[in-house]
Amino acid sequence: MEQGTIEKDKLKDKTGWDIPLIGSKVLYSYDVAIKAGYDFADVTADVDIAAKKVTVHLPAVKTLSKEIAPDSIQVYDSYNSVFNRVTMEDISASQQQLEDTAEKKAIDNGLYEKAEENAQTLLNDKIHSLGYEDYSIIYEQA
Repeated sequence: MEQGTIEKDKLKDKTGWDIPLIGSKVLYSYDVAIKAGYDFADVTADVDIAAKKVTVHLPAVKTLSKEIAPDSIQVYDSYNSVFNRVTMEDISASQQQLEDTAEKKAIDNGLYEKAEENAQTLLNDKIHSLGYEDYSIIYEQA
């Protein structure tokens, strides 16, 4: 669950004092699903029949999607000044920032490594089902 705050600063008068009741704030949270993997159109393989070896060339793992679960959005605190409203642009920018933060956390926690493991398991099964059961499979980053 990611948490975000959108806060519009209070406005100041000519003397530099805060004008009361002008600031706006929204405190909220939501779940973000981050998916990572490969574009399999960019995966290539070489088969060495004499050595009984299949070399699979993988592109770099990448984030495929960042999706907010709409039913997970919870607003904990909100007040919106008539003079300094939180806009849709403010909300969109905040959500983008939280998605990016969630993506970074997921990557730091091993998302890309898990995507690579899952892809290799899938490819191993596919290669073996094509009749290369006794071949060694080597993975290389392209």
